[in-house]
Amino acid sequence: MENAATTHPLTRWWPAVALPVFAASTPTPSPDAIELAVAGACIWQAPFDSAACAGLEPWFWPPLFPLLAGPAVLAGVDPALAATVVAAACMALVVVPACWLAGKLGGPTASLLCGAVLLATPVIRAHARMGEARPLFLLLLFSGMAAGLAAMHSERRRDLVVAGGLLGLAALARPEALLTGGVLVGGALVLTRGRTWPALAAWLTPLLPYWGALSLAAGRPTLTSRGWQKAAYGWLEVLPEEWVRLDLAAGAWGSPLRRALSTSELAGAVPATLDVGAATGWLTLVARESLPWWLVLLALVGGLTAARRPLVAGALLLAAAPALVVLLIPQAQDVVLPANNALPVVVVAGILAATGAAWVLARLEARVPRLRELSAIAGLAAIGLMGALSTAPVLETGHDPTTQQAAAAWLAAELPPTEPVACSLATAPLVLASDRPRRHLPAPWSVSTWGAGKPAHLVLSHLDLPAAAATLRTLRAQGELTLRASFGDAHGWVSVWHWEPQPPATRTPG
Repeated sequence: MENAATTHPLTRWWPAVALPVFAASTPTPSPDAIELAVAGACIWQAPFDSAACAGLEPWFWPPLFPLLAGPAVLAGVDPALAATVVAAACMALVVVPACWLAGKLGGPTASLLCGAVLLATPVIRAHARMGEARPLFLLLLFSGMAAGLAAMHSERRRDLVVAGGLLGLAALARPEALLTGGVLVGGALVLTRGRTWPALAAWLTPLLPYWGALSLAAGRPTLTSRGWQKAAYGWLEVLPEEWVRLDLAAGAWGSPLRRALSTSELAGAVPATLDVGAATGWLTLVARESLPWWLVLLALVGGLTAARRPLVAGALLLAAAPALVVLLIPQAQDVVLPANNALPVVVVAGILAATGAAWVLARLEARVPRLRELSAIAGLAAIGLMGALSTAPVLETGHDPTTQQAAAAWLAAELPPTEPVACSLATAPLVLASDRPRRHLPAPWSVSTWGAGKPAHLVLSHLDLPAAAATLRTLRAQGELTLRASFGDAHGWVSVWHWEPQPPATRTPG
């Protein structure tokens, strides 16, 4: 992917610089990250142990990231650490194709500055340490784009196959990559009048077996493991969203709501509507929280200069546009981490910002030739300073490690190894750490059918309230809820409860 005419020789060292930067950041692995790593371990074990995936739902996510993180978990590495290391390494490698693309737009200086721009962007650093699959998606997406652009110049079939294969693998990392890859491959076919068909064939190669396996598991044709969730979008306007999340999240495969949404044609009878005002406000929030002011200004300059390279600029636009569509989906809107599904836009903005910064430096060199030797150093220093002054996103750090370890140890000591423990995604990591199968915490409307009226242990924490308050009231109304153990303090606590259901004839309304 190197090109002497457009890529600065020091660009190749950016991944080695990025890894220590990410390692110095505070790790904040999300519950999804731990689920991904543990699911990957069970996938590798499943051919040899039929019970390896008990209490897990490995098909809830695309399989590529779990398969990469799973072997480390099998070797005894903590799932949070395994997921964080894989994600950080992928994000560090993202700078390679991003800098190549910046070099194509703005020359060697832009390729050098691109790495600094990405590392100076707070949300890039934050998501590198969350242990999720998005860094892997970004790596495959932008590597596929760069390989595709190189292939369109060389017209070699092998390069087209590499480009299509990388974009196909991206869809095995994140579901939204199916839309992005389809747009890029389709755009290339239209632009070249079908000459890039090897890229289409390579894109479909990893996807067809995946679609076949998903369709067999679902009992009907399906393209993503969570395509059924779109049926819930129209209902979110009339149902409490936090309750819906309890019944639709990972691990909630037995909930009546999820079963209905994934099997009934009536589930989509309430179509989702687009409120233009709300959508505009949400996109404004995403931009404000994800893109620092200096990045926006430089990206605007870079966007104006990118018109000289319409092929590269068009590819970047095609990569960013689907992310804007995904941001309008209700389930993709996260007020805690607005940049969650906007990361392709952030990387594209970083590439354009590096191009804009290189253009500014070139203008300064033309006016003051004496700065020619120092301009790149000055640009790197200025970008680093602006990144240090940019406000980093405030992330929820979850439970205190001591509290989590104490709760996990209690579960491991007091409960049989095969007994499932009910929990939300917030407390799922400590249940998994206890090596006990987990089940979902039900929404209030699911309590009557939840677990077929069997006794259950539940783990709750301060992160579950107030969303789970109605569930607790309903559990108390339909059975006896007893506190078994409590850990932590008022600032952060975890509690273990036992629920003994009453006979249906003696229950009181919830």
